[in-house]
Amino acid sequence: MSDVMLPKDRASQLLVLCYHRVADTGGGAFNGFLPNVSADPREFERQMSLVARAYTPIGIERLVEWLDGGGELPERPALVTFDDGYLDNGEVALPIMRRHGIRPLIFLATDYIGNGRAFPWDVVAYCLATTRKTGGKLPLLGQATFADEASRVRLASEWMAACKEEPADERSEWLRQLAEATDVPVSSTDLPWKACMDWDLVRRLAARDVDFGGHTCSHPILSRMPPGEAAREIADCFDRLAVELGRPPLAFAYPNGSARDFRPDDERAVARAGFKIGFSLEPGPVGLASVRERPHAVPRIYIGRRDSGFRFWLKIKGAAVAMGRARQALRRGLSIAGRAGAR
Repeated sequence: MSDVMLPKDRASQLLVLCYHRVADTGGGAFNGFLPNVSADPREFERQMSLVARAYTPIGIERLVEWLDGGGELPERPALVTFDDGYLDNGEVALPIMRRHGIRPLIFLATDYIGNGRAFPWDVVAYCLATTRKTGGKLPLLGQATFADEASRVRLASEWMAACKEEPADERSEWLRQLAEATDVPVSSTDLPWKACMDWDLVRRLAARDVDFGGHTCSHPILSRMPPGEAAREIADCFDRLAVELGRPPLAFAYPNGSARDFRPDDERAVARAGFKIGFSLEPGPVGLASVRERPHAVPRIYIGRRDSGFRFWLKIKGAAVAMGRARQALRRGLSIAGRAGAR
């Protein structure tokens, strides 16, 4: 870890990191959705220090300018992004990033900014964290036991995974049923803490070298919507950001972001809306030639709370990409061997 030099071939690649929250979850004071915490402040400081030493941090304007043919990128360019628009992005992560000369790009789900509305996963986590019940029948999951913190954290993740398979317009009803099943009288607008930024804060941060992009309005998985509805989510998000920021946003990030969560239709809708570049959550880094070939589906590396130390180093060096290619090669080899054996 002390040697931050990278192989020469990394010089022609773009590193884009994806965080959600930077928060201290110890002491029992954290009631949000734990998987959304990418790092605690100390670990985030270490990661930003490493990125600043091993790469050349850039802002989204410089990347878009290069994409439009205006100049060259530095060697080993890196971009640090956040999804959703949590308060701690500005309160906790931003001071750390400024110490290391890194400019953040925060993707906002605009329906959750400035109105006290909480994301579904935070409502689920709150219901399971604060219920006095130790078990019962949960909507979408059935009978479950949740007598300790570990089981409640696990069930929150399982419940959200199941909810994401349901139509986006049915989320409110599923949340209502969960609150009823856990005997926690709460909705998405009355959690006892403020999780997301408001528009005044967004504008203040935008005036202080923080970039903002789009993450849809209501955070649906686009591939599970009719293309026309998905296009409206994207276009309305662009329009709201342009009004609130006083200028058009440059970048978009797909909710969930895996290859199955958005379609070529959605990439075209992102471009039509006016976004110059779009980001997935497929593993990176990515070659600059690939960025030019598919500018509205640029891979980002997802960083989770377990990605500390050497695991973080492996991720940013492309271990996930290498493992994915190895699995594909193995599957191809097994398929060829199977066809040969069948002859």
